[in-house]
Amino acid sequence: MIPKMNEEPLTYRVWKTVLRGLTRTWAGGDQHERLNRIDWDVLLMFDACRRDTLQQATDWPINACTSPATTTDEWLAAAANSRILEGATVASANSIYAEHDLGLRELHRLWETEWVDRLGNVPPEPVLARIDEFVANDHTPAVGHIGPPHAPYIARVGGEWLPIFPEITEWQWDPSREEFDQLSQQAAMATGVVDLDRAVYGYQASVRSVWEVSKEYVARWARRGLTVVVTADHGETFGRMRDFWLVEHPSRCYVPPLTRVPFAVFADGERRGTAPETAEETLKSLGYTE
Repeated sequence: MIPKMNEEPLTYRVWKTVLRGLTRTWAGGDQHERLNRIDWDVLLMFDACRRDTLQQATDWPINACTSPATTTDEWLAAAANSRILEGATVASANSIYAEHDLGLRELHRLWETEWVDRLGNVPPEPVLARIDEFVANDHTPAVGHIGPPHAPYIARVGGEWLPIFPEITEWQWDPSREEFDQLSQQAAMATGVVDLDRAVYGYQASVRSVWEVSKEYVARWARRGLTVVVTADHGETFGRMRDFWLVEHPSRCYVPPLTRVPFAVFADGERRGTAPETAEETLKSLGYTE
């Protein structure tokens, strides 16, 4: 029986507060500026996707950019200010899109229609299929916000999506409940309910699975002459020293593991608006400099 521990340890909460103060000047990032410089047609957002983990899942070179946020809510607030999604048709597995004025053409609420209870998530295929419909009907720019690899971690095994932590029912979202008193991912990881080494492997499996089902769509859209950008709203952490001893993605802790996210551009032929202007920009785009 898994204990219900709904609060993080006090020492962990204090450490987050300290980091928020130390890193607040690091907030900002170049992701939205880079998106504004590109005439993109399709934007795929992998929720909570680390750049290094996505690179491990593919042979394609995955550049890095710096997100302005460490949570989806914060990312969307920044997007409302930068207007990078203005006029876009969006298919989202994340309900937070409904809480922001983004100037969208349409918002398709897949968290309402495609939610899978046993996974506690929306698998990528419904989002990708809806973007495919948008592309076929020339409804671009189109944005697909894919739920995984955000927890609860799920991965594909033999063509079927399975929950990596099926025993942790507290991670399951019950839309019929009026109160939200379930165990949060951050509390589960911070209190040891979730083994962090196992969480790392589960997360890697989730990223790899998401990429495997997404890459065929990306290739097909590129062959149609579209420019496709794959990126993320923020990263993920697992309590390691290189993660600043953080777990999950606490808000406003602007450390590199949470803000350095993938930025890959796919196009059939010349890439539009992506060439670095200087040697320094080239190195930065490859992740060699901060």
